Amino acid sequence: MAKFAFGEEKLTIIDAKGYQIDLSMQEAVSLLYWLSDQKAALFRLSRHESEPEKQPEKHFQQLEAFQVEYKIHPLLEDDNAFAQG
Repeated sequence: MAKFAFGEEKLTIIDAKGYQIDLSMQEAVSLLYWLSDQKAALFRLSRHESEPEKQPEKHFQQLEAFQVEYKIHPLLEDDNAFAQG
């Protein structure tokens, strides 16, 4: 089970293995909206109604729908953007 720590300017999410991610408040709100939009699919994932042998394939197909898109600033794509010298 994940743990959530709310700070004044960030939200920290820590999973069962101790991995953590820090989100700004705007990122946390965006995540909340995204999860809300995906709640029907998340409920389907949480229920185990199909046969066990088809479970991994079904979950893989459903997880493909949850790919998160993020944008990288153009300066960060250039390997030499912050090179010194």
